Amino acid sequence: SELKKDKRFLPLDNADSADWFRRHYFKNRLLKPLEIQATSPYLSIAGAHMCITLSMMFENMKNEQNILCCDISV
Repeated sequence: SELKKDKRFLPLDNADSADWFRRHYFKNRLLKPLEIQATSPYLSIAGAHMCITLSMMFENMKNEQNILCCDISV
């Protein structure tokens, strides 16, 4: 698509050094662990498109808390 060729979005192509603890949906997830969180639409770091992130916290079989996030393109 044209957006993927747009040079303005090239810095978003590499998310290797991304700090997910700074993301608002990650912070909200920690504050309200029993609720599924949904973000407002935002520009995805994984590509040049708008998305919404859904997240939920769960315990694995070792009783460790984990956060599962799912991005939905909009």
